[in-house]
Amino acid sequence: NVDIDASGDERRFRARIDCTPGWTEYYERWVREYESPEPGLIVVRDTYRLRRGGGVEFLINTLLPVSISGTRVVVGDAEGAMIVHPPAETRVRVDELPLPESDLPQRRIAFERDGRSGVLEFTLELA
Repeated sequence: NVDIDASGDERRFRARIDCTPGWTEYYERWVREYESPEPGLIVVRDTYRLRRGGGVEFLINTLLPVSISGTRVVVGDAEGAMIVHPPAETRVRVDELPLPESDLPQRRIAFERDGRSGVLEFTLELA
């Protein structure tokens, strides 16, 4: 049972989800927040404290092309893209995974961060 606290209108959105109940084996605490102060901009913030493990990964799965340019990750192409601005302390990895139902590869973008507790904040910008 996960409780969601959310509000918004046609221009703004915010949500807070305590994910801890579904992950108590691994997390002492895990809260995810979404804020969209304006259309085309989303901030995702994870606040966590691990029970097990030495770090976390924030994952994005997509069939779209992925490129890494400096400190940002671009998902999509010139016709439409999402630009991910990750925290400075993260490492980025892109894995290609087979999809049984398709000839297209699924790309999994992993943002890795060491440490048993902290805050991960990503800005997602639609371009």
